[in-house]
Amino acid sequence: MLAGMLRSALLRVSMATLCMTASAAFAAPLRIQKFDSNHSTIAFRVPILGGMSEVEGKFLDFAVDLTYDEESPAKSGVVATIQAKSIDTGIGDRDKHLRSADFFDVEKYPEIRFESSQIDPVQTHRRAA
Repeated sequence: MLAGMLRSALLRVSMATLCMTASAAFAAPLRIQKFDSNHSTIAFRVPILGGMSEVEGKFLDFAVDLTYDEESPAKSGVVATIQAKSIDTGIGDRDKHLRSADFFDVEKYPEIRFESSQIDPVQTHRRAA
């Protein structure tokens, strides 16, 4: 469930970026290899207690590589790499537990990686999948 929520968060990041660039006309493909992490966020919201409450958080250390080709969207793509240990929910004990083998097991799996397999047109926007 958490993995699905994280994927959804990554998709929102890539969607927002793609939507911003989709409105401009580019003669050549656009490539962004280093996002300004001071003005970007990879955040998540996970329902708990049967949906009665939610845990919100973010990852503080990540990199995004975006290629966008207006003329040939099929050549577009996004790769996001998150340092799992950078999780921050605002509660230190919970973050420590999330880093443990019970959840992310950051010692064994230090990175969370999303790589789009295709970019699909959706009305006037693009969707990474």
